[in-house]
Amino acid sequence: MDPSPSRTSINLWNTFIGQARARRLYTAYASKAVQEGYPDVAQAFLEVADAPFTHPATVLTAVDAVGDTRENLQAIIQSQVYETETMYPRMVKEAGADGRKDAVEALRIAWERERRNLDRFQSLLRTKGWPDSAGASAEAPFAGVALVDTQMEEATGKVRRERKRVSSVARIREAIFGMQDGLISTAILVSSVYGATGENAITIIAGLAGGLGGVVSMSAGSFLSSRAEREVKEAEIAREAREFHENPATAVAEMIVILHNEGLSEEAAVLIAETLAQNEEVLLRTMIEKELGLSPEIDTVPWKDAAVMGASFFVGAAVPIVPYVFLHGTEVVVVSLFATAVGLFAMGAGKTRFTRRNPVRSGLEVLGIGLLAAGLGYALGTIVPGFFGV
Repeated sequence: MDPSPSRTSINLWNTFIGQARARRLYTAYASKAVQEGYPDVAQAFLEVADAPFTHPATVLTAVDAVGDTRENLQAIIQSQVYETETMYPRMVKEAGADGRKDAVEALRIAWERERRNLDRFQSLLRTKGWPDSAGASAEAPFAGVALVDTQMEEATGKVRRERKRVSSVARIREAIFGMQDGLISTAILVSSVYGATGENAITIIAGLAGGLGGVVSMSAGSFLSSRAEREVKEAEIAREAREFHENPATAVAEMIVILHNEGLSEEAAVLIAETLAQNEEVLLRTMIEKELGLSPEIDTVPWKDAAVMGASFFVGAAVPIVPYVFLHGTEVVVVSLFATAVGLFAMGAGKTRFTRRNPVRSGLEVLGIGLLAAGLGYALGTIVPGFFGV
């Protein structure tokens, strides 16, 4: 399932949004026409507003700015000239290019309805003896028409960016796990080896060997576990899709129950479920999210998870090893552990950029766990060899 809406999808949403706004505007126009003594014009406004598929693009900036009946008629005619001459031809062409025959048919029906509405309003304008100032235009006659389209474009872009951002942030688990394991396990290893041998070269070789092994092991483990997670999600989504297509009515009933359990009234749950059922793909996606707690767009990418895990482990492992390249004696252990402590604290504090926790508290929490583990490792390297006379 493509997470990026096509141009046709945006057009259909524009049509839907326009319908809702048109009802408010047409009702206000009808009220004004009644006040000014034009019941026939008011009836036309109301009949068009109540139509099942009505005026698809209304002016946002003019919703609350109602002129006199002549101005209202001219405004509607101007808008509908744009729709019949420019907007709907473009939408139908784009739907055809997207291969959406269903959308082409729906848009053609709306296009024909708008042609009839335009003829009716122009006839009323001529009957009243008012001039028709509207002409064909390649541009939307009101800023609001373009604004609806712009808002949908902006919203689509934001959805894409947010999904990409959340997908990236979700890999913080691999980054934290890999770096923490690299820091702690390598600090334990090098401090244990140095405590047992007192040799920098042996300690560095052991640290590099342990780090390399850790990178390979952690990357492979992350790749396999991520792939298994992805396969499980895909299997669950496929199962839900199969059940949905075998019995759509049951899916609608389940959606009503889910929405009702989430706090909606039974009437509202039925209305929303029936609305979703008008588009099988939308209903299926909603069922997957609500019933399974999964996103229809599988964002688990095993190789990326493995790369993040391996890279973070390598960076973490390098921190406690580097001091052994430059220093000798007891102080090298202290410096290595200190560098590890700084790395742990920085990692704990840094992750709060995403978790929004207190950075000091988070840093100290990770630091405490890491130092305890490294200290135990060093003690292990100095005490246990004594039992074997080393």
